[in-house]
Amino acid sequence: MSALGTDTQLDLVLYPHRSLKPEHFSILLRILMVLCILGSIRFYIVGAWPVVIFLVLDLLALWFAFYLNYRRARVREVIKLTEASLIVERYAANGKMESWQFEPYWTKVNIRKIDRYRNELSLSLHQQTVVIGSFLLPGEKRKLKEKLETELYIWKNRSPNQPGNIPEK
Repeated sequence: MSALGTDTQLDLVLYPHRSLKPEHFSILLRILMVLCILGSIRFYIVGAWPVVIFLVLDLLALWFAFYLNYRRARVREVIKLTEASLIVERYAANGKMESWQFEPYWTKVNIRKIDRYRNELSLSLHQQTVVIGSFLLPGEKRKLKEKLETELYIWKNRSPNQPGNIPEK
């Protein structure tokens, strides 16, 4: 327990879902390489050697697309509820970090329906609004909203003897 109010009541890390793990992609790429080599040999034998160039370009394009995909997967958001504040930290793929701090008592959790398939989850305090979890699915955003509202409710209704509350004189 710290006198500076750094005890954490909630510590969430949000990150985009990736269906293919890097080690599985490596296996997939090796299988595709074997298939392309076999196809290249076949095309070379029948005299269609220019096709080999395009098979190699296809493999390079596939590797590059997954490279960008995994690089983008490094995006994450951290949401912390401490004794004194609600902190949102957003880490970009390039390592750049943005941070916002909210007073938990007055923070509102909002979800706005954009269209039939999309919604937007945000935290707001007075004129400051931060969209969070933009990479999450709509159902995941609703669950996150419920989780945040529950934790903020618990935070607001702490007993006076709990950490973070100033005893009355």
